[in-house]
Amino acid sequence: MKLRKSCLSLEHKTKLKFEAEKLFLEWINALKIKLYRISDDYSKITSQSSIPKLVFFFKKDSDLENYVNSGVVEQIKEKYLQLLEQVGYASMYDVSKIEIEFDTHENVKRNFKGNYMYRLT
Repeated sequence: MKLRKSCLSLEHKTKLKFEAEKLFLEWINALKIKLYRISDDYSKITSQSSIPKLVFFFKKDSDLENYVNSGVVEQIKEKYLQLLEQVGYASMYDVSKIEIEFDTHENVKRNFKGNYMYRLT
């Protein structure tokens, strides 16, 4: 019997997401990609019908620019979505609809007073 998406608890969803993040961080570290932080817009994942939003942060604007130009940003997005599917997160959401953005810590400091919650909302 296949569970309806709405039958899965937020706790179960969070566990699957953390499992994917662990695998993702292992991949990032193996490639020596300088990722500073991964943040969720929690206001978008608490509702059963909402699509999650993830923001990957690099430390410097120049890091982001280099990773965009070299194709690493697209690789990061593809790998993260692949891992979400691999751990079963796709049973809750259409992972192709997950919003993924890239930003920098420098931008958060410059435009959001260093507050990541301001940046995510």
